Amino acid sequence: MGNLCGEASLRKKFAGDFEGVLSAVTVDFRTDLTQASFDWVDMVFKQLAFLVNVSLEAEGQRQMFELELLPDIDTLLKRCNSTDAAQRATLERCLNLLSKVVKQPDAALAVSSMRHVVFKLVLYSSGQFKGELQMNAFRCLHAVFKTSDFGARAISELGLTTAVFDNLPKDLVTVFKDSYEREEPDWSAFVNTCAVTIATIEAFPDRIPEFNELVPAVIEVVKEKTEVIRKNAAVLLAKMAGNPETKEVIRKHHGMDVLISLRSAF
Repeated sequence: MGNLCGEASLRKKFAGDFEGVLSAVTVDFRTDLTQASFDWVDMVFKQLAFLVNVSLEAEGQRQMFELELLPDIDTLLKRCNSTDAAQRATLERCLNLLSKVVKQPDAALAVSSMRHVVFKLVLYSSGQFKGELQMNAFRCLHAVFKTSDFGARAISELGLTTAVFDNLPKDLVTVFKDSYEREEPDWSAFVNTCAVTIATIEAFPDRIPEFNELVPAVIEVVKEKTEVIRKNAAVLLAKMAGNPETKEVIRKHHGMDVLISLRSAF
């Protein structure tokens, strides 16, 4: 069924819950998670293939939220062990799905209030999970961090400590360097990392100085690149300049002149 969704016309139909197929797969997914029979990992992995494909459509994302799939994702995150190869692959596919569902503002807001899910997303954004699991966790966090007043709510509403987020800037810096400091930069990863970093410093502005070592590279990209790459780097640089300490670092590397020259461009 997941392969069938590769055809756009069929995917659109399933996204609208044609013949109740999406509802049925969601129920099967929930049942297999709950019963946890001997082959539950294999069954859930296959169901996720269908759900991921359907989630490429905005209507599919909305339907899954309305079908209350988020609590099932929470259950899967609690049940899967990342040290088991098959379960790690299931986690990767699960976060791939979640990264698409949270494109819907209501879904992102709901996830931002799910303590365990947020905790696991931060955990899987760690460098020890480098690869698809880490990048999908970052994509999910981007949407979560963009929700209203998340930084404050993480403490007051979710009861998370600031220490939970301590390694996040370090891991983002590492991913940024991995994407940029190579013979052929991975510009797709660079743009994604800029977006997540922007969301992070918007949610936790006190952490801006933890990204100071990126300033020279960000300025260079703003000066040398064009279009979406330049725009993302410029927005990141402008956000970082909101912190007095970081602003001085930017000024030292002549980045303020670069920002001033771009005022009319964005």
